[in-house]
Amino acid sequence: MSVAPGYEWGNEAQEWPVIVTQATLTAVPSNIQFFFGNGAFTYFQQNNPATFNSLLDFNVNTSPGALAAFPIDPPSPGSVVQTVGSALNANNPDLTAFKGHGGKLVQYHGWADPLVASLNSVNHFNSVVAFEQQNGATNPLAETQSYYRLFMAPGMGHCGGGPGLNSFGQSGGSGPASSDMFTALETWVEQGIAPSQIIATNAPSATLTRPLCPYPQHATYTGSGSTSDAANFVCE
Repeated sequence: MSVAPGYEWGNEAQEWPVIVTQATLTAVPSNIQFFFGNGAFTYFQQNNPATFNSLLDFNVNTSPGALAAFPIDPPSPGSVVQTVGSALNANNPDLTAFKGHGGKLVQYHGWADPLVASLNSVNHFNSVVAFEQQNGATNPLAETQSYYRLFMAPGMGHCGGGPGLNSFGQSGGSGPASSDMFTALETWVEQGIAPSQIIATNAPSATLTRPLCPYPQHATYTGSGSTSDAANFVCE
């Protein structure tokens, strides 16, 4: 049974230092993943900033059920006691209310992300497709993509950076819908035109362009022309 997906191969030297590797078990660890995990147990589970190295100070049962059942202390004001599983779970595939409201969701994730494993997004998208299938959709993928589209960016790190396709307006651009994710979302909401691809480049050099395709499609070379030009790729 998989508790959580691992990181993709091939970006270890480029993206892992400080975030995944170089861990030191001290009060100020150089490993960011340790910092986040340690903070979650310190402030959410134990609510005791004095025990900063809480992950080291007690025996943590890492089974999915036990982790999800950890109480959050203190609970949210006016609520019943919450647990990590009830309050910090963003994996619910039921987007029925969002879809019914006419919502449109465009999500992106870098395949070289060293902070949040890329397959988290892929797995979540697939779980929404599976939910639509269970609810009787004739074409569950098409039904899902009528309101939710996922774009995976090869070679991009966490939200940006990395040696690959790391720039496509995801930081709040104002370019055309063809190459700006924010404009593409706006066009989908206001004009009903869903993004079939988004042209990305490798900032800051901008020596490469290629289409990002709505998952599970991917960019395929047509067989002629420069492999650095998005015009020579199609989504399939």
